[in-house]
Amino acid sequence: MFRGTRKLIVFKARWEMRATREHLLFWIGRHMPRSVRYYATVVSCAEATTGQYGATIPDELSVMQMLKRVGDKGGR
Repeated sequence: MFRGTRKLIVFKARWEMRATREHLLFWIGRHMPRSVRYYATVVSCAEATTGQYGATIPDELSVMQMLKRVGDKGGR
């Protein structure tokens, strides 16, 4: 085996596992009922506009800001 080949193989295996996990999560998300996805979105928006972000107007909140805020709180 060439120098560094083992590290490359390990990196590739880790990347493939991560990609497989993301594909699985997207598949689950796509196959959930629409009402569940809607409820999850409403709850996430509510969490992103309460607490220390209580002064935020929901109409002015972008999706990326909402995801960052919910991620910083740790979600549910």
